[in-house]
Amino acid sequence: MKNYYKNFIIPYYDTGIDNYLKPEMILSYMAETSTWHIDALGLGNDTMSDQNYAWLLNRWEVDISDYPRAKEEVIVYTWTTGFNKFYAYREFMMKSSDNRELARASTIWILVDSITKKPRRIPANMIHVFSTENEKMVEREINFKHFKDCLYSKWKAIYIRKSDIDNNNHVNNVKYLEWMIDATEDKILNDYYVKNISIEYKKEVLYEDDPIVYSFFTVVNSEIIYNYKITSDNIDHAFGQIIWREK
Repeated sequence: MKNYYKNFIIPYYDTGIDNYLKPEMILSYMAETSTWHIDALGLGNDTMSDQNYAWLLNRWEVDISDYPRAKEEVIVYTWTTGFNKFYAYREFMMKSSDNRELARASTIWILVDSITKKPRRIPANMIHVFSTENEKMVEREINFKHFKDCLYSKWKAIYIRKSDIDNNNHVNNVKYLEWMIDATEDKILNDYYVKNISIEYKKEVLYEDDPIVYSFFTVVNSEIIYNYKITSDNIDHAFGQIIWREK
């Protein structure tokens, strides 16, 4: 099974005030499709849990070209492009029902021990289950090393809710994007769309953590480039960059 796809009908509660699908829901639909793909291959949560395995998301690189609206149907395609020790590489494409491209993404996942959270080498019999394609969706890979010591100009404290915790007992990865968007100035949210998203996850956020989102932005031509850092108690949980384009 090289290419897997899943259809979604967009409900109103996944859209914003303009009835367009929220950026974080684009990522959510993609992540959901990857879970269904893994289930179809016989490597679902129960199988992975029995072997003390878990997949943790390491990176998102996302390009959004157009936004669908409530009640529209979208199709999300996903496939793997390869494996390297404990890393797996997965691609996504979202299209409209009339085959118009809406968004594309490239991701990196890490196989870990579900108890110790330490990386585990991906076993050969697991790799054998996947078929791979060479088509990579997003070539960009932001280097976040210098983001750690940037002079962030704004910050916003985050309150963790129990509903933010997923079946891996930590905050779901899509919530990080929600926090970054929520830490963005209202004028940007009102007048701009998200064009590109880059996120690197460093350490999981747990229910007892008190994360803070730091941000600063620059203007390049007609685009706003926002950089983000999520930390708690001097621990870096994630770095991100969102490029916003005018509506």
